[in-house]
Amino acid sequence: MKKVLIFIFFLNFSYAQKTITLDKDNSSITYGARHILTKWEGINNDIGGVIVYENTISKIAISAKLIDFNSGNSGRDLHLLEYMDLLRHPYIKFYSEKIKFFERTITFDGELEFYGKKKSLQILATAEENDNEIILKGEFQLIPSEYFTTLPRFQLIKIENLFNINFSLRFLK
Repeated sequence: MKKVLIFIFFLNFSYAQKTITLDKDNSSITYGARHILTKWEGINNDIGGVIVYENTISKIAISAKLIDFNSGNSGRDLHLLEYMDLLRHPYIKFYSEKIKFFERTITFDGELEFYGKKKSLQILATAEENDNEIILKGEFQLIPSEYFTTLPRFQLIKIENLFNINFSLRFLK
């Protein structure tokens, strides 16, 4: 009888909480940056991530390699990667357990790790859910000077102190 009760407990727990992995083939993160002479975007289509799902999303973790962001200009990408000390800080990561729902909108109060520094960040997203998938879309702004002591320069002029981040994350149930 004791074994049956333990089995039922684990069975209930496994149905109540499930980890859902990000669909890398249909997810992306894009950053937009500006310089007095130009503006550009870089996109990353090789993101890792999971959500813990208990009838709703209760936790989320996203990770992206900096080297996988592509702006279409290899010289600019290489310069930014050198500046960001890619060997010491190869990833940008976000994690949240504080999630609030308002109809189709979700607020993630979490922690962003970038360039070896962790900062609290609130991200607003829209959510679409059906029987097969959960799609999260949103945007937020990142202030590079909160992570770097000086901003990267191109042609001796600093880039603007704002990155616009857009994301589309698809999780398959």
